[in-house]
Formats: sequence, structure tokens, C-alpha cells
Amino acid sequence: MRLRTRLTVASGAIVAVAAVSVGFLGIEATEREQIRGLEAVLASGAKQVSDAKQSPLTAALLVGEQSQVALTIALHDVERDITTVRFSRAEINPKTSLATLRQAATKAVAQRYRGHYLLRSVPLLSQEYVLIATTLADVDATRARGVRILGLALALSVAAGVAIIFMLVRRDLKVVEQLIDVAGRMAGGDTRVEIPAGATTSEVDSLARALRSMVESLNSAVDHERETANRMQRFLGDASHELRTPLTVVRGYVELLQSHPGSQEAAAQRYLARIGSEIARMEALIRDLLLLTETGNEPLREPVEVDLSQMSEQFVEDLRHLNPDRAVSAHIAAGMQVQGAPDLLAQMFSNLFRNIDIHTPPTAEVCLTLQPRDGAAVLILDDAGPGLSEEMYASGIHAFQRFDPSRSRDTGGSGLGMSIIAAVVAHHGGEISLSSADLGGLRTTIALPLSSALVAGSAS
Repeated sequence: MRLRTRLTVASGAIVAVAAVSVGFLGIEATEREQIRGLEAVLASGAKQVSDAKQSPLTAALLVGEQSQVALTIALHDVERDITTVRFSRAEINPKTSLATLRQAATKAVAQRYRGHYLLRSVPLLSQEYVLIATTLADVDATRARGVRILGLALALSVAAGVAIIFMLVRRDLKVVEQLIDVAGRMAGGDTRVEIPAGATTSEVDSLARALRSMVESLNSAVDHERETANRMQRFLGDASHELRTPLTVVRGYVELLQSHPGSQEAAAQRYLARIGSEIARMEALIRDLLLLTETGNEPLREPVEVDLSQMSEQFVEDLRHLNPDRAVSAHIAAGMQVQGAPDLLAQMFSNLFRNIDIHTPPTAEVCLTLQPRDGAAVLILDDAGPGLSEEMYASGIHAFQRFDPSRSRDTGGSGLGMSIIAAVVAHHGGEISLSSADLGGLRTTIALPLSSALVAGSAS
């Protein structure tokens, strides 16, 4: 049974039970009030007859004449015959038992004989009784009319209650049906679904908003995974190309040497040198791949204190010596200690300065800053080179992303330098970001957590 049907049936049943309960309580209360009034009239008449010791029957007839309620007066004699002396709507059963008469002497007793009536008796001498009765036809008619009115009111109230509840829950049920449809489509593989987000505070709208947030998160994760897969696929194509090219060169020169075993010494040396350079390229690419895999899957092994300030000064000094025409400035705070692997951090610096050497003109200015900030050693490297496109600044650095899409072998690298830098930074619990530098080129900002002892000392 559908939820809409269950709610309709349940609401109708609740309204019906409530209406019937209230209605019957009202009918019963009205009936009891009417009967109590008739009982009071009979009790008053019985008292007047009982007080008239000399002529009780005459007193009974007088009560019947004066009463505003129609009364039947009868006499039960010693022969147990009942003689009606005044008739008015209530016909007394001529075979009324003595037990009933004795009971009626203390309270009114309801009887049925050619109708429904109340009977009250006044005992006389020798088991004679004066009987006073009044019909209950009006009470029964009132009850029947009340039942008919209750039935009509019940039908109207159930219809109104069901309609009101249906109107109140219709919107929520529609949202639930939409959520069921969305869940079915998602189960079928459609992740691009739109979930209605209600603006009310109802439980259904809260559920819809929570599911909407969950679906958006899932879609974001799916997009991220898809983009990662696309980058991996592009990278595998690039890596295959990078490996295939030197292998083709090596194979060609080896075949050339094999087909001309008597080649001149100078030519043979050139062939072997070319083979060696291509092998070196393959080794560099494989080394970079292994480094990315190592930093991505393994935790730091026995980290040691690394003086980042001293390491920065060494690489800045190397850059000055190797590029005498380049203006290099540095602002390095002393004693910047970090916990890490010296070889990986050195690889990070090596790739940073190699990128500058490869991708910027020989005279482009470089500025390196290393300062403490919020418990981290913040390294900022600016250059006056061509920088990156706005799209690359916005996309950030991703694993296996090549920043050299030209695939040119003139640089002698694998194109994974920036990915390696990002992997080393992440491996040390740091953060890296790329932006446009004040010098006009690329700004690389790296934040690595300072050594806990250094942080504690600066805090104190």
C-alpha cells in the first residue's frame, strides 16, 4: 500500500473515531438528561400519591391531570390484574411481575411493551400498587435523530479531515516521490540528477537538502576522479611517447653498430654517446615516476631535523654561480628547522631551480624569501619569466600533470618537475600554491610545518 493511501486511510480512521466518540458521548448525555427529567417527574408524582393515605388513586389521577408530561395511571389489585384508569401514550404491560413492581417502588424502571416507557409504582395494602408510567418515545426519537445527524456529520468531517490532511502532506509526498525517482535514476548510473531543495524546515525538506548536498559531493568526487583518470591517461600517453622515442633511437643506433661492425672509432663513439644520452633520459623519467610513487604511498621514514634556511642558501648560491647574468635576491630567516627527509627536500629545491633555469630567460630576475608564519616555514620563489596561463593558475597542481605540454626533449626533463615538488611538499604535510609574481612571472609559495621544538620556542 502506497504511503499516500496509508495516510489517507489513517487520517480518515482517526477523524472517524474522534467524531463517533464525541457524537455518541453527546447523544448519551442528551438521552441521560431527558431520562433524568422524566424520572424526576415520576418520582414527584409517586411521592404525592404516597403522601395521600386516604385516596391514593385520586391523588394519582390528579397528578396525571396536572403534570406537563403525559402520564398513564393504572391500578394493580390483589388479583394481580392491572387496570388502566388514565391512558396517555404509555401502555403498561398487563403481565408486569411483582419483582418489577417492587423494583419500580424505589426507582423508575424502563420497560418495553408496545413501546418503550418508564414505570414507577406506589405500594398500597395487600400487594396493591398504583402505577405511574410515561412514554420514552420522544427520548428514542431524539436518539435516532442524533444518530442520523452524527452519521451525516461523520461523513462530512471524515471527508474534510482527509482533504485537509491530503492538502497538508501533498507537497511533502510529492518531494518524497521525486526523491524516490532520483534514487532510482542514480541506481541506474545517472549521477547528473537534480534534487529539489525546499525552503521550509520540515523533515522532508531537510532530507531533500541533505541528499542534495550528498549528491553534489558525489558528483564533485566523480568529476575529480574522472579528471584524475583523464590526466593519468594523458600522462601515460606522454610517458609512452617519452619512452618510445629514446628506445627507437637506441634500437636504431644498435642496429647501425651491428650492421657496420667495422665502423670508424669516431662514428662508433658518437653512436654510443647518443645511446647513452637516450638511456639517461629514460632513467630520469623512470626515476621521477618512482619518486612520485614513493611520496604518494609511503610515510616519511625516520624524519630528521633539516635546516631549511641553510639548504635554501646553498641552492641560491648555486643559482648565482651557474647563472652569473641573472639577478638573484634572497631574504632568508635563519634557523628554519623542519622535520623531513633531506634527500626529498633537496629534490624539491633542485626541481624548483631547474624549472627557473629551463623556463625563464638567463637574465630573468629571481627572488627567494623564507620566513616563519603561523608555525610554518613559508618559502616564496618569484621569477620574472613568462609565468603560466590563468587556466593553470586556477587548476593548481595535480599528480602526474605535465607542465611541459609541448613534449619537447630540448629541456632534457620528464615534464614532471612541478608534480614532484607538490608530492614532496604534501609528503611533508605542507601546502603549495601557484600565482602570478610581482616580478611578472611565476610565484611558487610553499609552507612546511616548522619543527615542534622551534614552534614551542617561538610561542614562549
